[in-house]
Amino acid sequence: MLNLDKTDLIDNILIITNDDGSINCIPKDSATDNELSLFEEFEEAYPNGKIAEISLDEVKQNKINEMSAICENKIINEFYSSCLGESKRFDCTLIDQTNIIGLVAKAQMIIANAITDNTLEWKATGEPVCYPWTHQQVLTLGTDLFAHKTEKIKRYELLREYIKTLDTCDSVNKITWETEIPSPETTTSEK
Repeated sequence: MLNLDKTDLIDNILIITNDDGSINCIPKDSATDNELSLFEEFEEAYPNGKIAEISLDEVKQNKINEMSAICENKIINEFYSSCLGESKRFDCTLIDQTNIIGLVAKAQMIIANAITDNTLEWKATGEPVCYPWTHQQVLTLGTDLFAHKTEKIKRYELLREYIKTLDTCDSVNKITWETEIPSPETTTSEK
């Protein structure tokens, strides 16, 4: 009798995990009559194949990874600032973020009269070339960048910690970036 919990059929190879932890692999095309009966038993129990079960912890980790990717995408692709007087989108890859931080540092040095080169140039998304900016515009851009990243990272952290508290795969799978996180008083059954 085949222990179906410890048996899988992958690419016409029956994989049987024995009680001692050892594994037997039986290719169907070279199976003996006795081994073919094991294939028949497995296929009778699972006519459409065995559904792979994934643990709650794996579902949680997959959802956390999904939320992390969404967070990064939002940081890179949804950065807007009104530093030029109206809301405009700005590129926000890691290189762009580094350049903005460098411009902010340079603006601070200009304000402190620590450097003589007072050239500050940058541009919004879609603008063909960089152009001169005031130090205040650059400082506002830097402040907006910090607020933008902080908001997205905090949202991710709240979602991550909330996901860790859930106790069913279904409740974890329902989570989206927009999910409203219940207050701490909410009971597990309400999640």
